[in-house]
Amino acid sequence: MASAEFLELIETELAAKRSILRQTSLRIWANPEVCFEEHNAHDLLCDVLEDGGFRVTRHHILQTGFKAEWSSRGSATPRIAFVCEYDALPEIGHACGHNLIAECGLAMAFMVKRVLETSDQIDGTIVVIGTPAEEGGGGKILMISAFDDIDAGFMIHPFGGGDRALNGKTLCSARFEGIFRSDVDCERSVHVSRDLNRKTVARQSSMDAAVVAYGHLALLRKTMPSSWRLGVVMKPMESNKETRLQISYRSVKGVDMRPLREKIVVCCETAAQCTRCEFEYSHTKEYLEQWPNHTLTARIGEYCTNFEEDMELVREGKKRETQLLGSSDAGNVSQIIPFVQVFPCIDGLANIHHKNFTDVTKTAAAEETMLEVAKACARTAIDLLSDPKFLEAAWSELRARQLEEFSESRNIDAHLSP
Repeated sequence: MASAEFLELIETELAAKRSILRQTSLRIWANPEVCFEEHNAHDLLCDVLEDGGFRVTRHHILQTGFKAEWSSRGSATPRIAFVCEYDALPEIGHACGHNLIAECGLAMAFMVKRVLETSDQIDGTIVVIGTPAEEGGGGKILMISAFDDIDAGFMIHPFGGGDRALNGKTLCSARFEGIFRSDVDCERSVHVSRDLNRKTVARQSSMDAAVVAYGHLALLRKTMPSSWRLGVVMKPMESNKETRLQISYRSVKGVDMRPLREKIVVCCETAAQCTRCEFEYSHTKEYLEQWPNHTLTARIGEYCTNFEEDMELVREGKKRETQLLGSSDAGNVSQIIPFVQVFPCIDGLANIHHKNFTDVTKTAAAEETMLEVAKACARTAIDLLSDPKFLEAAWSELRARQLEEFSESRNIDAHLSP
């Protein structure tokens, strides 16, 4: 575990960087930029890292993505990543606290860098990865190759409403869009023509098809497992002969996403067939569920007081994973490297993705809570750098879970195969 000397260095560095960290967070908060438009936040974070001695690659993979590195010597290993998010929500700004996530990413990197600079006992490389577009854009999925050479990663996400999670497990999620087309104008609803034998032939509009599909999906929602989620929105298009369905679908496990999507397709295609409409669809890449790494989170919990309820179970030898209602593209990262995304509570009343949470994410009290957890994560990262057995334990846990989930996925594939 991190020595008292290392802890003193961490405290000293955080105090030295406190002003620039605060300014950076507030500037991002005051200038909210939605997914893929985070140009000012990108430039600001890159400038701060360059001034702090990091070698920065701007516009890394994505226009508003970046990577910053610092090594104690050459290309030293292990390579530990600290992740920044910085996109805001439309209209309500930083109601998910990504300004604080970015600040903590910088803070952790600076604290660990200070220890590596001062100590001749450990070596390694610190990598700060800036991942834009978490709010619906799947930035980490698009930048997943940035984690190919990373040995472990850390990110800290604020929570509200009195909730916190040391081992939070997010939901899988994706979006599905279906478009129905007909040669009948929606405003005419049903056009009836008569052939020579005076048989009526009903020609139905794309809106009719969408309504039928909505009914099918409503029935699916009533019969599907409780671990699945389905939301449907019907939207008109510029052409009165086209109607769009936008569907968000979620599940507790990634292996369920394909079966759920296939049921959605069947519902929509059946509706198109019975209304004689054309149908086409597309879907986004999936945000996968987060796999908590208990090896790492248990150490973080020992180093801070924000997760005492979880730590009581850890000390009893129990592993509890808190099922969260939201989704995060960090889940995709957690399934390929030992990765931590912990969720400290920064307010007892306000909840994320609400306007009152936006006001909370600029407060000094919220920052104080987040930085306390950042110190715990920095100490855990130093343990990874100084103790190969600890790092291997984190990897062993991940490999075991990969094998378990892969086996479950193969069983589902076998069941779905004709």
